[in-house]
Amino acid sequence: MKSILVVDDMPIFREPIAASLRGAGYNVVTACNGKEALVKLRAQKADLLLLDIAMPVMDGIACLAELRSDPATRDTPVILLTAISEKKHILAAARFGVQDYLLKSRFSLQELLVRIKKHLTE
Repeated sequence: MKSILVVDDMPIFREPIAASLRGAGYNVVTACNGKEALVKLRAQKADLLLLDIAMPVMDGIACLAELRSDPATRDTPVILLTAISEKKHILAAARFGVQDYLLKSRFSLQELLVRIKKHLTE
């Protein structure tokens, strides 16, 4: 069973997405910020991350930078699922090799599942 780490500081987004992914057959772990995500990844590797950008403690871009600097997590696929659409954040994420980018205001669960499946089979 493939595992996904869902990282978002807002339970209203994090928990329904996690429940839907569990229902789709994935093993799902959640974290409320980038720092917690890194701790959980070091304890148990995930096959893919769904990562928000704007979070307290450690934001998604800083988390992504640390992921890519660690040989153990360097190649883990990351999909940003965020409300932030500013070009500077998109470019920063691209520099760190993010696989995909979805806006919270425009995504559907079906689209998210298609993209997850795509990145888990590549």
